Amino acid sequence: MPYHGGRRYLGLDNVMDFSVNTNPVGPPNFLGTCDFLEYPDHEYKKLRRAISSHYGVEDVVPVNGASEALAVLPLAIRPSKIVTIAPSYGDYEERAGAMGFKHEYVFMRDHGFSFRIDELPNLGSGVLVYLSNPNNPTGSSVDASTLRGLAEGLDGFLVIDEAYVELSSAESMLGTDLENVVVVRSFTKALSMPGLRAGFIYSANEEVIRRTRELLPSWNVNSCADSLITELLSNYGAQYSNFLAASRKYVEAGLRALSDGLRRLGMHVYESTANFILARSPISSQELADRLLKQGVLIRPAHTFAGLGPNHFRVAVKDAWSNEVLLNAVEKVLE
Repeated sequence: MPYHGGRRYLGLDNVMDFSVNTNPVGPPNFLGTCDFLEYPDHEYKKLRRAISSHYGVEDVVPVNGASEALAVLPLAIRPSKIVTIAPSYGDYEERAGAMGFKHEYVFMRDHGFSFRIDELPNLGSGVLVYLSNPNNPTGSSVDASTLRGLAEGLDGFLVIDEAYVELSSAESMLGTDLENVVVVRSFTKALSMPGLRAGFIYSANEEVIRRTRELLPSWNVNSCADSLITELLSNYGAQYSNFLAASRKYVEAGLRALSDGLRRLGMHVYESTANFILARSPISSQELADRLLKQGVLIRPAHTFAGLGPNHFRVAVKDAWSNEVLLNAVEKVLE
């Protein structure tokens, strides 16, 4: 499996973890509790209705986190090959290989302080293209009109992973009428609850929705995630929207402070629209990570992302005090 970051993954306890990108504000205080003594409704009627109503879309497929969507969509679409717009999340390639699909990359261009893609080469017919927006790990985003142009010029499907969109300034494609676009959403990042495996798939293509639903196992979303998200969106929808708006302002302030601080310390920092930052260090990212770990700080070396080099690293935006701890630790290890 690819390395996803996280202190638990590395068997660490007493470290400040900047390798995992969740909401620095933490879970909202109005999030309820769950009942795990009953099976969830295998059709998830209330959950689907709550998601559809809150986001203003016709129908969705609830999934056990965005990762389950990646495991089932290729089987529903049956593409001639899978293409990842990179640098990007490693699971796209991992899942493609495990399911026997050919995989290749199309790389965004590094424009110095941002990564961009404005058009796609001729990829042939029947392809499935993955694009994370905002992009993990670069933090860059593609505007809705460009995304629409990419989809309209594609002979196949564009799957847009919007795992970080609710904490960012990126434009969403949720609700698009393009039938070759699939949007994947996750509640993990926005709620700062990685253990709550909940997300959903949206597409205007009814056939893709039907096939995806048929391929999923019964009760794929557990009763806790089902009841928590249903209650959140049904009873606290307005509060949740306000919570996200406040979270975005908090993230924006943290982005500015952390980006400016890293630049002052000699890092090449890329512009970000998300709740994390990609930067390039004067020393290798693994050496930087090893030195910072001795200071009790964990970052994400980004050399494992296709298209990035040995000096790239990614850090999450946290609270102001934690961000300052990171900057002080970086300054110390680079002395």
